[in-house]
Amino acid sequence: MGWFVVAAILLTFLAGLCVTAEVALARAARIGAQDLARSGSRGPAQAEAVLAEGPRYLTMLLFGRVAAETAATVLLTVALVHWLGSDWRAFLIAAAVMITAGYLLAGVIPRALGRRHTERVALAAAAVLHPLSRLLSPLSRLGTRAASAVTPGGRARDGQLGSEAELRGLVDLL
Repeated sequence: MGWFVVAAILLTFLAGLCVTAEVALARAARIGAQDLARSGSRGPAQAEAVLAEGPRYLTMLLFGRVAAETAATVLLTVALVHWLGSDWRAFLIAAAVMITAGYLLAGVIPRALGRRHTERVALAAAAVLHPLSRLLSPLSRLGTRAASAVTPGGRARDGQLGSEAELRGLVDLL
């Protein structure tokens, strides 16, 4: 059961990496794909491709974050139930630990890192996300279609962000 806790910690860090990449890519969209690609030493074509289709990649990062946080919570809860029994204490401890860890390790700290190291993180994220997009593209399309079904008449191609102005507004809020 100890490896459940280790896996939960690693998954929480993975969720944090997704948040860091999401913030960096959103900020990089303000800089511009070409300027970012020129400033980096690796992956200029990947950076341009990722930033050109930003909402698609942001959707993939959102999925990764939610999946990692959920799996971490489940693994920690299973370990605590095994050690403490299935009374309310195990669930309360799991909730308290994951809320705190999620807030710090998948919220506050990754956002600061994404803002502070925008170019480096955006280029690294593009290098990972671009090849990964082939594997996860059906999931991304499914998310876009589901959003379109819930909000008919909206722009399905834009995914999470309706326009560059909305993206800039979101980044300014952060």
